[in-house]
Amino acid sequence: MISFSIKSILLGMGIGIIITSLISIIYLAGNDTKNTISNEEIISRAEKLGMVKSVNKPEIKKVLPGYDIKNSAY
Repeated sequence: MISFSIKSILLGMGIGIIITSLISIIYLAGNDTKNTISNEEIISRAEKLGMVKSVNKPEIKKVLPGYDIKNSAY
């Protein structure tokens, strides 16, 4: 049976981390961040698809058992 020392395990993990970071740097170098969409473009595309903006958000009240909504301070 082969026994592994802690040094060889840590060395393998370190080499794996370095290789993974190099691959991610190469991958992200080719990523073009100039093609991001602004909020205005997202809203205009959503309006073209028929989505509408909500004018008023409904008010949500949490009610506990035994609590009377009619006599509340809200």
